[in-house]
Amino acid sequence: MKKTYTIMGHTFKPVWADDYKSCVLVGTDGEGEAAEWAPNAIGYSVEERKQGMEQVSEAYKELYGKD
Repeated sequence: MKKTYTIMGHTFKPVWADDYKSCVLVGTDGEGEAAEWAPNAIGYSVEERKQGMEQVSEAYKELYGKD
């Protein structure tokens, strides 16, 4: 899996997580897992974080073919 996803202007890549037995989207610059980072991202408005979570949802839909 070489594809990356841009969420709130940051790059995330799929990484296998043994604990979850699936892939998670992890930031390439220390953001952590996308679904945990986006709703709490410091320096972003509530609306920007909401849009970020929609981007996370769309990325995971594409990655897994569902929610």
